[in-house]
Amino acid sequence: MDWHIEERPKNVIIKKVKNENKDIKTFFFDKDTALGSPGQYLMVWIRGIDEIPISLSYKNAITIEKIGSATSTLFNLDKNDSLGLRGPFGNGFEIIKESKVLLIGGGIGLAPLLYLANVLKDNNNDITVLIGSKNKRKIFFDNEFRKMAKVHISTEDGSFGVKGNVLDLLKGSVENVNIYDMIYACGPDKMIRSLLDFFNMENILEKTQFSVSRIIKCGLGICGSCSIDPKGLRVCRDGPVFYGTDIIDSEIGIYKRNHAGIRYKL
Repeated sequence: MDWHIEERPKNVIIKKVKNENKDIKTFFFDKDTALGSPGQYLMVWIRGIDEIPISLSYKNAITIEKIGSATSTLFNLDKNDSLGLRGPFGNGFEIIKESKVLLIGGGIGLAPLLYLANVLKDNNNDITVLIGSKNKRKIFFDNEFRKMAKVHISTEDGSFGVKGNVLDLLKGSVENVNIYDMIYACGPDKMIRSLLDFFNMENILEKTQFSVSRIIKCGLGICGSCSIDPKGLRVCRDGPVFYGTDIIDSEIGIYKRNHAGIRYKL
């Protein structure tokens, strides 16, 4: 079956549900072919509730965190329940081959990085993964990453791994970031901002790729709800993955907009 963004949602059946931690689940669908490439997202229709953008965590699965009404409803679905999917949308990660790569993820930002890591491994890359979490209880995907990469973990409260944020982990576990041919990152805005500034100081922005999160409504680049200042880049269509050189001077990590488009400081 071909998947085109102009089509109406296609029905999929949930084949398996995996609990990652208390607030995070992965939903595997009854599709054997890839629903998109690493970094792309699907518009997921939870019938009677909402349609929301979610990145792929495997070629045929999504991983969600329970944070609002739509994700809470999705969180309660089980095997053999159904959803509507549109997509894939957006530009994903650029994949390199036979190189040394670093993946940096915080919170639910690990989801698209797991799919990415699987594809990078298939392309014979040497992978290192840095995982940032609030505490030990919220850590997830660490065992999956260990199957294909060297893994380092930090927690903000020091309950596991290095105490601190993921930038502290980066500075403590990597002697020289220049040894990597490409660096991929996804996580909260403040994490992305700290990494952007650090990589800018190291003069390696041109070999960094970031997956950015914004409120996405149309997914087609029409409504502008996901645009980021000052270039007006549309996360839904121009992203969600951007090179660091494209967003170093952006609003990311400084302010965001709510559903009404009103700006607020982070």
